[in-house]
Amino acid sequence: MKVIKRDGSTVEFNKSKIRDAITKSMKNGSGILLPDIARLIANDAEKYFAKEEDVATIYKIEKYVYDRLVHYGQAETARAYEGYRAVQEFKRNTNTTDDSILELLSKKNEDEMKEKHIRRLAKGECDPRSGMIYTDMVVDLERIADHATNLVGDLDGEPKMIAN
Repeated sequence: MKVIKRDGSTVEFNKSKIRDAITKSMKNGSGILLPDIARLIANDAEKYFAKEEDVATIYKIEKYVYDRLVHYGQAETARAYEGYRAVQEFKRNTNTTDDSILELLSKKNEDEMKEKHIRRLAKGECDPRSGMIYTDMVVDLERIADHATNLVGDLDGEPKMIAN
């Protein structure tokens, strides 16, 4: 069985990665390690995605694992799993996010950035939850850029008001 990674490449399904991720989340969530639950969810995922006609994506697998953790009463582990996943996605996107922030602060290509983000969401390259956070960050960064411009104008002695 194949899995489509975030970069678009295809690899073999590896349930031990699911089991390891759940185990780490258990340690960081409730602190209670239940290896049988981790193994059960990994096996469930393997069976579930083996039946699917489409090739599984990392995003679908992550959502499935989260849902199964909740199903098995592991809400704290599910929160830790989602948090870990979000941190890893943030780390992967750090360089592109830095470029996006610099573009935003320079007030260039805001519409293009939003269009690119919508395309990433439509292709499934970006998780909708992360997308909402990204959108909120863009709005907040726009406000920060406006305030910074106003502060610089105040320091120059020439206030420059920017309309929102």
